[in-house]
Amino acid sequence: MFTPLVLTTLVIYLIAVIGTGKDPYNDRDFLLIFNLLLIGVMAIILFSIAETSKNSDSKTEIILLFGLSIVTVIVNGITLSAILFRISEWGITPNRLAVLGGNILILTNLILVTYNLYKTIKNNNEIENVEKSISAFLPFYSLWTIFVTFIFPLIFNFK
Repeated sequence: MFTPLVLTTLVIYLIAVIGTGKDPYNDRDFLLIFNLLLIGVMAIILFSIAETSKNSDSKTEIILLFGLSIVTVIVNGITLSAILFRISEWGITPNRLAVLGGNILILTNLILVTYNLYKTIKNNNEIENVEKSISAFLPFYSLWTIFVTFIFPLIFNFK
């Protein structure tokens, strides 16, 4: 139910961003909104895939999720390029490095999800692989969170 709405809203949002000239490269608050949007859409994809697996005959839902995952990969690409720009312009900070690592993990997970959704479109019995590619990344997110929480303070001298 939410997938078509989120997909349409996300596409309109990206067009509006381009049309209004909003700049995630120099506007930290806008970059934060982009990251929150990315996390929210990723959560919607995860929950939608869990629901779709119960209704495995929903080819339209899988196609919509595939489209949503492609648009989300584009949003993540914009976000990653903005983070890299900010690092190259103003240097590495704990926040920038933490967000960069998180976004790289999300991008990698999204690419695997997108690839598996593509395979699911070809063969409807593959939806379990999409679920596995999502759950396989949970330990990586946990490890990154632990690393940022406990090792970053040591690396950056508790600044």
